[in-house]
Amino acid sequence: MINSPPIFALLAFLVTFLLMMFRPFKMTEGASGLIGAFLMFLFGFIRFADIKIVLDQTGNLLIMLFSMMVISLVADEAGFFRFVAGLAAHKAQGNGKKLFLNTFLLGLAVTTVISNDATALIITPIVWEYTHLLNLDPLPFLLTCTFIADTASLSLPVSNLTNILVYESMGLKFWDYIILMFFPNLVASVINYLVFAWIFRKRIPHHIDQSLLIKEPIANPRYFKLATWGLLTITLGYVIGSAFGLPLWVIAFLGAVYMCLIAYFTNKTSLKTILPQVSWSVLLFVTGMFLVVKGLENSGLMTSFSTTIANLTGKGLFHSILTVTFGTALGANIVNNVPMDMLMVSSLQKIRPLINPKIFNALPYSVIMGAGLGPNFTVIGSLATMLWLSLVRKKDYEITALQYSFYGLITAPLMIFGASIALYLVYNWLYL
Repeated sequence: MINSPPIFALLAFLVTFLLMMFRPFKMTEGASGLIGAFLMFLFGFIRFADIKIVLDQTGNLLIMLFSMMVISLVADEAGFFRFVAGLAAHKAQGNGKKLFLNTFLLGLAVTTVISNDATALIITPIVWEYTHLLNLDPLPFLLTCTFIADTASLSLPVSNLTNILVYESMGLKFWDYIILMFFPNLVASVINYLVFAWIFRKRIPHHIDQSLLIKEPIANPRYFKLATWGLLTITLGYVIGSAFGLPLWVIAFLGAVYMCLIAYFTNKTSLKTILPQVSWSVLLFVTGMFLVVKGLENSGLMTSFSTTIANLTGKGLFHSILTVTFGTALGANIVNNVPMDMLMVSSLQKIRPLINPKIFNALPYSVIMGAGLGPNFTVIGSLATMLWLSLVRKKDYEITALQYSFYGLITAPLMIFGASIALYLVYNWLYL
């Protein structure tokens, strides 16, 4: 029996958000999520039975996220990301504009194959390195790393944690996802590139001194080749496995095992080396936020939220897509896209009986677009952006939250609107 008033659940949620945003005493994301879950437990909004329910519901998601981290770590150790970044730089052939495009394509490729967090964590330091060597203004290239990490994260269900959450919770189908998200992802990515190319047209030189680049040899060629083939095999596995109804988390876990075996037998890299590098704090944060959202549900606050969503949707396909996409995007910049994604999934599940099925079936994809494209408004919108900002500041290069928002407010609304039109056209053509 819950005795605490619902306002206490909202208070627990706000405390969690503020701890995550301001990180007092250098608090990790995982600690903030667990504190929020503890407050929900303390106020009586979740109990031990709820913890078991949440873990049963999200266990596969956590395995998926863990597996993607391991795959990324092995690929990085094998030199895959550094090789691709070097290739992008050398293929520019002394043309600054082409280097900028290649940086964009590099981020798009890594986000698609691995995840948006991998782009932020691994590509950002490499891009910093070659802009520093080439004496380039780093701002256009660094902003590209974080923007394309979120923009291109619509590509596959595995490209973003928020995609996986909606995909698993709403029971989406792999090929439906690929078909419906291909054009929105393409449109958003093209808009992102064109807007940035125009904004930074005077800050990106036409000519760069290619001789300043240092081409480092691959330390272990066999390890590199097998890891590269491993990545391609895993990507192909998503396609083939999904065709036979194999869950994505199973494919990712098997892929992680495969990559670990490659690391061990070609480079003597053991789990004792890999596991400490896993972002355990992120896994704890996700677990804690699931429990916080469960507390909001139990408090009854989600009923009001769901009613509001229901009233705003169901008035036509395009209106519903635009409303849910922008609503999710705005919320993501207030509470981060992971908890906002959870709130929207919970709301969609509640309003399903109230919405025309033909309209409702497009809404999970709207949530994915809002949670993927929306975080580009602010630096706290996504975990990938927060990780990116931390890395940039470690390089003693300051990008303020206001500066980031300036570029986000110019770019993100255009991407959201363009992607919404693309989803409407594809869905209307194929499913109505």
